[in-house]
Amino acid sequence: MDSLITSVIPTQLDLSFECQFDMYTGRGIRLQSTKAFDKSEKVPDGLQSAFFGTDFSDEMSYSERYRCDCGFMIGKMYEGEICPHCATPVHYVPVDMSRTGWIMLDHFKVFSPIFAAKLSDALGSVESERVLTRILQADYDPDGGEGDLAIRERDKEIRKKHPYIGKGTRWLVDNMEEVLDFYEAKKVNKKKLFAELRNAYRNNLMFTNAIPVISAVLRSETPGEKDKKLYKMRINTIYTALILSSNEINNLGSPENMTEADLCTVDRYLYTMHKDILQLFDEIFNILNGKTGVIASRVISGRYNFSARNIISASSGELRANEIDMCYLDFLELYRYEIINIYAKLFHCTIQEAQHAWSQATMHFDKVIYGIIQYMLEHNQDAIGVFINRNPSINFGSFMYVKIHSVIPDISNKTIRLNTRVIKTMAADFDGDQINIYRVIGLDMNKRIARELDPRYNLYIDRINGRVNRDMMPMKDEVVGFWFLNSCE
Repeated sequence: MDSLITSVIPTQLDLSFECQFDMYTGRGIRLQSTKAFDKSEKVPDGLQSAFFGTDFSDEMSYSERYRCDCGFMIGKMYEGEICPHCATPVHYVPVDMSRTGWIMLDHFKVFSPIFAAKLSDALGSVESERVLTRILQADYDPDGGEGDLAIRERDKEIRKKHPYIGKGTRWLVDNMEEVLDFYEAKKVNKKKLFAELRNAYRNNLMFTNAIPVISAVLRSETPGEKDKKLYKMRINTIYTALILSSNEINNLGSPENMTEADLCTVDRYLYTMHKDILQLFDEIFNILNGKTGVIASRVISGRYNFSARNIISASSGELRANEIDMCYLDFLELYRYEIINIYAKLFHCTIQEAQHAWSQATMHFDKVIYGIIQYMLEHNQDAIGVFINRNPSINFGSFMYVKIHSVIPDISNKTIRLNTRVIKTMAADFDGDQINIYRVIGLDMNKRIARELDPRYNLYIDRINGRVNRDMMPMKDEVVGFWFLNSCE
């Protein structure tokens, strides 16, 4: 590893451009059918299109996972054989997650969801409802009078403060600069947000005529058998609603040929699509976020080698901010192989005999093994470091790199001792909170991680104002103790 990733900058995409690029390169498909299956067969332009690849519902499920470059030979049965046409061996081909479906509008645009959320925050609320929502709800004269806004008596005062209520999506797409100017003058504390929104609008990022549909591999369904109900996923239900609305709008044709009633219908469908897009954004976010989300439950979670968990306890005062006292059993487990290796060399025994001695030491405190531990701490201090973390990781300081100062010579002790300076930065206390411990392997990796996460060099100065970090100051109990200690005559 040449370098560590210290920051990630998310990219704001022009969805309309991404759609055109995908369609041009063959990585995209236009989805127009509201049916996923037709008589248990996938609809080509439906949400479960074979374009995304086969799944367990297909007769030849996952067959394309093994193929030659030209696709003449397909299937695991041919693995390793050379194709007579392209002269390449049949090999495993992973799922192409870059293949994307697109729900497209031919003549109109809707909000890109991230900027809808940002603009909604910028404009604020009125009568417990978002101003943006009120703007997008086109309010036409119910009598059909040339599309003029029907100004109700109860709305007059509101419209003085929010003159764009009821204008609709079509109007907002063409007049966003005017709306931003009006509200920016009233909300001077949000200039940075308005500048971001203005830049997004001028760079064609705020509105889009194409909505991406993630690969069916991530949202697979099974076709219903005869009269049995098809299992539906919520995300597919939202996609289906968006396809239905886009089809209704596209069927009306070009805006030049539309009547005023048609344009009114378009605005209503665009507003419906706006609500569905926000639901889609929330659904995908919820799938990824939280303890049960994909990132936590599928990517991060699981069993980790060289890891432990202990209850936090306070040190007696001899520890630095980047030092801990580890319990005996934890050290035995995290540094198991080094201990066995040293034991085998020290007593000129086999690895199996050393392994047996280590195993016995996990059940009964062993002074010889403890002596090896002390030797390791004294002679290899720079490579004896661990990564500690306190859930839910909401503060800068929830993760830090620390050195092992000593190992507690008590097999019944299951705690980790920390300097009280770092407790507050981890949002922890001493009422039974637990801490996660991960071993850092190798001298080079210890040095790299220490540069970024050693609390002695990264936590004492506040990252926001450059002053002393208040979270690293003495705790209230300590201040009281210091006062009594120095007040006694």
